[in-house]
Amino acid sequence: MDVVSIPDAPTGPKVSHEQVWLGSFRHLTADRSGYQETFARRLLAEPGLRGRVLDVGCGPAPQAILEEVFRRAGHLDGVDPVPPVVHLPSMRHRWVGTLESAPIPHGAYDLAYSCNVVEHVPDARPFFQKLRQVLRPGGVFWSLTPHGHHPFCSGVKLLESLKLKQVIARHDEHVNRFPSYYRLNRDRDVLRAIRGLGFSSARFVYMPCMQWDRAFPRFARWLPWTYDFLAGTRFKRAMLILAYRLEVAR
Repeated sequence: MDVVSIPDAPTGPKVSHEQVWLGSFRHLTADRSGYQETFARRLLAEPGLRGRVLDVGCGPAPQAILEEVFRRAGHLDGVDPVPPVVHLPSMRHRWVGTLESAPIPHGAYDLAYSCNVVEHVPDARPFFQKLRQVLRPGGVFWSLTPHGHHPFCSGVKLLESLKLKQVIARHDEHVNRFPSYYRLNRDRDVLRAIRGLGFSSARFVYMPCMQWDRAFPRFARWLPWTYDFLAGTRFKRAMLILAYRLEVAR
């Protein structure tokens, strides 16, 4: 684990960057779930999980990596723009809509999180403004998303510009149909968007993931494998997964 603290402006959040070691290239080829388990463990370690929790982009069904989070949450609510919003006995309130548009009570949540959601947010500042409004002082937001510097994101944007993503999605259930903007997927973009909103700290966590080879035809999968062997499993700026933790000032 490599942790580097970077000073921010006097009135801004304290910023840190962390690289998580999940194993060798060979290990990551065999077990591709390490980043998901790491993210779930980070959520489970949050004291706010015992309070009121908001799942941003909860979807129509619970995600397997978050099952323990669902079980341990003191009070769990969810919001998603596409009905039906996930139905679980432990989820008390469900809103159909985006975080920005849903009538979510202000200052109500100790913890909020999103998993593969923020890449689909078209405007960063309104998203974080609403997020700040719904979190209590000391509240925390965790996000798991593709890293904006990774070539996977450039490839997705190219496919969308060529109108090919929807065609691929009809034949591959792993490809979603939502537009991807990647405007909250780099540390600098996140820090710019939260400036002046009252967040006291921002922690960026980089993790390798080799699952993007599924986007390539079999004969071309040597391309992502070569990238991952040379860079994607070694250097944090080249890794596919970015998670970040934002904490509201008390």
